[in-house]
Amino acid sequence: LILAGHALFASEKVHMCVKNTLADIAELRTGNKITSVGLRLHYAQKSGELLQEKPWLGHGTGSFAKAYEYVGGIHVSNTSLDPHNVYANLAVQLGIIGLSVFLIWLLVLINDTFSLPKVEQFLAQGLIICFMVGGALFEDTLLRSKNATLILVFLAILLAAKHSIGGDLSSLRAKRSNLKQTS
Repeated sequence: LILAGHALFASEKVHMCVKNTLADIAELRTGNKITSVGLRLHYAQKSGELLQEKPWLGHGTGSFAKAYEYVGGIHVSNTSLDPHNVYANLAVQLGIIGLSVFLIWLLVLINDTFSLPKVEQFLAQGLIICFMVGGALFEDTLLRSKNATLILVFLAILLAAKHSIGGDLSSLRAKRSNLKQTS
């Protein structure tokens, strides 16, 4: 909380981002124009309506755009028809069951990181949290984000390295330090 407060007041970029977001919300309330924040809130509202229609199995894979138009969602010509939120997109397309499977997968990933050495553990957990919060809540990272691909590749490398050497990265470090000492 202290760090967030410091970032808000010390960073001009963060301060302007918060200021622009609040201005977008004010524009949304007056209805004068469609803003980025307003469009995301509209997507969230329509996603909730669609989830209520077919809560358990959803509307089907790849169905968001068609279902969104069916419930009278607004369309802006230069934006894609997705809710800009991984969780909402999965819930609409695959229902509560599909969303639950995705969340369980994320929990399994987090659980798997606890067997890594501390540095790799924190790095892997940080990557997962960045994906879950930054990418998944505010952008549909599974559909079109190169950042999410990079995060998942790094995460896969960390976890694959653990499995390829029998789950003990410290033995790899010991071998590497022994090689350095003999050189």
